[in-house]
Amino acid sequence: LLELKFPLQEVHAYTQAVRRDHYNLENISNEEHRSLDDLLAAFKGIEISWMNLEADSPLIGKTLAEAGIRSKTGASLVALIREGQLLANPKSLTVFLAGDRLGFIGESPQIESVRKLILAEIQAETQG
Repeated sequence: LLELKFPLQEVHAYTQAVRRDHYNLENISNEEHRSLDDLLAAFKGIEISWMNLEADSPLIGKTLAEAGIRSKTGASLVALIREGQLLANPKSLTVFLAGDRLGFIGESPQIESVRKLILAEIQAETQG
C-alpha cells in the first residue's frame, strides 16, 4: 500500500486490523471495509512521491532544518525509510544519509522542485 502511495497512518491502521484477524481476509469486518473505502477516498487528492538519496546529493550530511526543503520547494517531507525502518514525520534534526528513501507530499510543481533539489540542479542554477 505504501508503494501505491497510500497514507502511512491509514496503511498502519488497516494492517493492524488484518493482523488482528490473523491474516484471514475472509473475516474483514464492515468497519475494515469502511476504513479501506475511506482510505481510498481520502487519497484521491494527495500526491506522495518517494525519492532515493544518492551519495552525491547535496542533502547528504545536512539536517532537515539545514536543507530547507519546504521553504525552497513548498513540498513537505512526511516519511523517511532508512535500512528498512520507517520514520514518519522526520524531525528537523534528522540528518540525511545516502540510501535514505524520502516521501514527500505536495503539488506536482513542488515535487519536481524537490527532485531538482535532491539532484543538485537548483544549486547549479543559482551558481550559474
